[in-house]
Amino acid sequence: MAGLAREIEGFTDEDRRHFEFVRPLIHISDSLTKKETDDVKIYCAHVIPKGMIKGLKRAVDIFLKLKEIGKINQENLDFVEEVLEMIGRRDLARDVLRPAQQPDRAVPENPELQPEIPEPQPENPEPLPGPSHDEARAEGEKLLTWHFSRAAILGQRLGNNFLSP
Repeated sequence: MAGLAREIEGFTDEDRRHFEFVRPLIHISDSLTKKETDDVKIYCAHVIPKGMIKGLKRAVDIFLKLKEIGKINQENLDFVEEVLEMIGRRDLARDVLRPAQQPDRAVPENPELQPEIPEPQPENPEPLPGPSHDEARAEGEKLLTWHFSRAAILGQRLGNNFLSP
C-alpha cells in the first residue's frame, strides 16, 4: 500500500509524515478496550473540554484532538505515552509508540520542527575576559578575611570568642 501511495500524484512528504504519525495512534486505539478508552478520556478531560470529549468515541479521535490543541505533535507523543502508562498499557507504549518515535525511522522530518544546528565551536576557545587567577585568589582572600572579622565581632558581642584557641 505504501508503494501505491508513493505513485499517487500530489502525495507529499507532509502526507507521509501525517500517515506515519497516525498509524501507531490507530493501532493503539484499536488495541484498547472500551473501559481503557473511557480511562483515556478521563485522563485527557483536563485538556479537552467536557462537551468536546464526550463526542469522541475512539482513542484515536482523542489523540487527534490532542494534536489539534497542541498537546502532542509528530515529534512529541510523551503525553500519549504517559496516559498509556496510567491506564496500565505499558506494552503499547513500549511496542507501538516508542518504535514509531525512533530517530532513524524513514519518515522525513518536518523542517519547521527541527532544532537549529549550533555554530561549530573552536577546539580551544579564547579565555573569557575577567580577573586573572591571582586577582581572583586575592579577592577571595579579602572576602574570607572580611567574613572572619565579622564572625569575630559577632562572637565578641555574644560573649563567645570562638576564634581564639
